[in-house]
Amino acid sequence: MTQYVNATAKLAEKRFPLESVDGGWVKVRRMDHGESTERLDIALTFETNQETIDSKNPGALTRVATRATRHFEFEACVVDHNLGNPNGDQLDFSDSKQVDSLEPAVGDEIATLIREFNDFDAGDEEAPGSDPLP
Repeated sequence: MTQYVNATAKLAEKRFPLESVDGGWVKVRRMDHGESTERLDIALTFETNQETIDSKNPGALTRVATRATRHFEFEACVVDHNLGNPNGDQLDFSDSKQVDSLEPAVGDEIATLIREFNDFDAGDEEAPGSDPLP
């Protein structure tokens, strides 16, 4: 009888302190295959349309793709944080306007953390929650 090994996503989470804001932190989770594919679909859809729309400003849709992709990543991957607005309310990363309201350095740092935490091919380290081969 064949013994099957678990190939489903182990949705690891990790809390990261932020260097760009004193006392700030985010808890990021790893995307599963479906989310990772959806993220690529967002970016590739815009890049494909770039060839057929507005050849006078070819960079416009690339910027839109970056923004749409980043919004998807923040909503899908940031599971908790202590970042707020001037009223002391927690920012809601499912709201793209609130993602856009971040200080650029803070938004860039969070985007980098998400990208690095979800990059299975980076460095020699094992993916968090993965089991080494026997």
